[in-house]
Amino acid sequence: MYKKNDTYAQKARNENYRARSVYKLIEIDEKHKLMRNGITILDLGCAPGSWSQYCLNKLQNGLVIGIDIQDFASLSSTSTKKFIFIKSDISDDNIFSCLKNYSFDLILSDMAPNTTGNIFTDQMRSLQICKMGYSLFPRLLKQRGNAVMKIFASEKAQQFFLDWKKDFQNAKIFRPKAVQKSSKEMYFIGLGFHSNIV
Repeated sequence: MYKKNDTYAQKARNENYRARSVYKLIEIDEKHKLMRNGITILDLGCAPGSWSQYCLNKLQNGLVIGIDIQDFASLSSTSTKKFIFIKSDISDDNIFSCLKNYSFDLILSDMAPNTTGNIFTDQMRSLQICKMGYSLFPRLLKQRGNAVMKIFASEKAQQFFLDWKKDFQNAKIFRPKAVQKSSKEMYFIGLGFHSNIV
């Protein structure tokens, strides 16, 4: 059963992060060194904003663009590091026109469907969302760029990971400590994007 007020939720409040999910990204970043000064980051499904918060905290300069269908309170930025929010569904046809002036060193996705309680339905919805995000990579992720994407564990997710692996020099499945025991969440990590898809 999901625990709303666990240790990570309390820690997030104490450290002024908007959600406990930030500690999943922190562990991934500490393990794989994703954050580098001056990079451009795309945060898919960015609300409520804790992943973008962490990115801005880590960068001395750079750009973070967050996309979500929900509005949320703006994040502070400075002259050397900037946050841009775009209210959009990633499946909208205009997504590429919104991002036409950018290419990204790192694409992050903590997107998840609204769960129904039916495990199979939730797994399939998660897979669909991930495939939509993944379809953006050939046009938005730089060659040798990196990516992190949440997905619900399933047999079809494992099959999808085989496609994911083909596009990265190094690809892994990782389950951060902050993922609750009852959750089916896991994360695909891709390092060194080299897709030839146009």
